[in-house]
Amino acid sequence: MIVLVTTQGALLFMILSWKIVQLARNPTNVPLRYVIVCLACSAATIPLGILIRNTDLTQTTAGYMGYLLPQHILHCTMAYSFQMFFVFSALDGRRARTHAWWQLVPLAVAVMILAGVALVTPDVPPENYPVANIAIFYIASDAYMAYQLCCVMVTIRRYANGVSSRLARGLRMTLAGIVLMLIATMCLALEVVLHWIGLVTPDAVIACSRLVQPGIVIFLVGLVYPGAATRLVTLRVWCGHLVSYHQMRPLWTALHQAFPQDAFRVPRSGWRDRLSLVGVHRRCYRRTIECRDGLVRLSPLIAATRTQPGGSAANLPQQVAAALRAHANNAEGAPVPIKVAVPVGDGSLDADIRELVRLSRGLQQVNGAS
Repeated sequence: MIVLVTTQGALLFMILSWKIVQLARNPTNVPLRYVIVCLACSAATIPLGILIRNTDLTQTTAGYMGYLLPQHILHCTMAYSFQMFFVFSALDGRRARTHAWWQLVPLAVAVMILAGVALVTPDVPPENYPVANIAIFYIASDAYMAYQLCCVMVTIRRYANGVSSRLARGLRMTLAGIVLMLIATMCLALEVVLHWIGLVTPDAVIACSRLVQPGIVIFLVGLVYPGAATRLVTLRVWCGHLVSYHQMRPLWTALHQAFPQDAFRVPRSGWRDRLSLVGVHRRCYRRTIECRDGLVRLSPLIAATRTQPGGSAANLPQQVAAALRAHANNAEGAPVPIKVAVPVGDGSLDADIRELVRLSRGLQQVNGAS
């Protein structure tokens, strides 16, 4: 259980920091505000739970009411903010605001019950608190949590229709976490009722009540999954462009030596250029354009070196090497330039990069063999 609590806390504070940065960039994003309130309330309950010594989630004993009351008010606020995130994401502004006002009513009722029980509880050690007071306190909190979790499940089911596959996967994970939390919350309430009336709680109910922590972890993973998956795709593209940039170096170096006027900007010293991780996309695109400009200038000489007009470009690296030598000797090229290293496929910039990388590798092998 300590491992789950630690994992939950680490995830919460990392995600909360990330969402705060996102809100600073987009302060008018209302759903994001509710996410931050939800995460902040959840994070604040962790130290309170430690102070109460209630990290094992038992509700058959109570901690000091001065910690217990704010902890459960935060739980209720967290549940309300959690639902509002999905409400403001799924509904238009006016309907969402109306729904938010109406949902304040059950929240206010739950908070008043919690505060009322806390006020009438005598100032005695927690182990001497009246059983009825603690039972009503926990049942009110669990009932509100279960109500909000059910509302969120309904909202997610509606919101999941028509969204992207990546977001849908994240919502399904979030929904799975909510189901576990709902089962655990209902079992906790049942445990309180059984303890109140003096019956022994079955082991199965106790085991199910422990599902709340795994549910929270799964919920948090689902919450960050769409953004994390997008970042992973972005990272994959970034790494691909970084590798392609360096793989085009042999071709770019040869063309730059032949046509230095085509370079937008000469890279820094070799080791600094190899180690630099700044502006990867810009540098890769710039190198692609510079290689293309050099091949256009070189294409008449490449055409002149071909033994068969319109022949296969399978030996293009040898032809490029021969054309570069001819350019160094001021040789005349063919009157009509030709297309060189034409990308196969969709004709996108990435396809162009792949073709230039293939040519650069071939040219490197030719130069190495010679």
